[in-house]
Amino acid sequence: MSEIKRKFNFEGKESIGKVNTEKEEFDDFIFDDTALVYKSSEGLVIMVGCAHSGICNIIEYAKEVCSEERIVDVIGGFHLLDPSDFQLDNTVKYIEELGPNKLHASHCTDLHSKIALSRVADIEEVGVGLRLEYV
Repeated sequence: MSEIKRKFNFEGKESIGKVNTEKEEFDDFIFDDTALVYKSSEGLVIMVGCAHSGICNIIEYAKEVCSEERIVDVIGGFHLLDPSDFQLDNTVKYIEELGPNKLHASHCTDLHSKIALSRVADIEEVGVGLRLEYV
């Protein structure tokens, strides 16, 4: 993917750092986020890096680009390290409505966030050597 559209007001609003040029310094919101989407026979498998633009924004953009509503799995960092209640509550609500088959939340997703997400989705363990197959 390239620049991720910011659809939701509860994520992707905080800068990750600063960009310094010869003329100015400004906040970096990492608009050119990274994700990879595989369109399987069952729906989309979305693999993200750190989801700085927001996991829900990335999922929505993947659905749009691929013209597919079904989500099989979302794998990677969800950028939910000590999120505000507003962000976490809205993310959980979005995931519940989305109804993915499962989630593989990894780095930059704290335990509190994983527990909250597990109330509405099947959260599976992620680690070195994990092998997933989709057709």
